[in-house]
Amino acid sequence: MARMFELATETSRIFEQYEAIHNQAFGFSIRGLLGNSSRNGSITHAERAQRLEELAAHIQEMRREVAELKDAELTRRSKNEVRSTLLDYAVALEESITRLRTICENLHREAEGVDGYAGYREQGLRLDKIGYDDSIQLHKRLGARLTNLFAKV
Repeated sequence: MARMFELATETSRIFEQYEAIHNQAFGFSIRGLLGNSSRNGSITHAERAQRLEELAAHIQEMRREVAELKDAELTRRSKNEVRSTLLDYAVALEESITRLRTICENLHREAEGVDGYAGYREQGLRLDKIGYDDSIQLHKRLGARLTNLFAKV
């Protein structure tokens, strides 16, 4: 069970890093209004997308470790439920990370003038944000459930 707690803690660290990128991408700032520049220390959409790709790879590795936990470590039914919920949460969090990465990549392409991405903020972003918002709601619900399960173990 100790390893499962370590993996849950690692997942929490991944979430915190993802949340910081989300806040940079969507939080209000004067720098954010200036666009896709790295002036004054802000990071670009491309840099965000790269960091999100790294987080997605990290969470995939963590998911494999959770899936490989020995049943001997899961002596009670509730512990198996924790493992299952942790896996579900990791999948949902990875989906949110991937969707945010796609948004950042598309914003970068628009800023760079890549064909097919002109007007992304006015057209495609709205649709991408709907799917992204749905994925956020799912990982939040699973995160709350996971917290409740850990409180009972």
